[in-house]
Amino acid sequence: MNGIMKATALSLFSGIGGFEVGMSRCGFSFLKTLEWDENCCKTLSQNKILTGTAECEINTADITKTSPEEFYNGDVDY
Repeated sequence: MNGIMKATALSLFSGIGGFEVGMSRCGFSFLKTLEWDENCCKTLSQNKILTGTAECEINTADITKTSPEEFYNGDVDY
């Protein structure tokens, strides 16, 4: 990691992970990626090395009606 500390984050509405690819190059590591579309999630899973994603969870819930504790444990920096 060249002595660079990675910031941990949660990715929502991830699509195929373009944002995550860019942010991982800026030092972010994604602890969880939430994406409802199964095909997008397959792409994310295959590109974990590029996106810095630890896991990909397909979640079809409306997160505007869900408490944050239901989809992550709060253990992220951003």
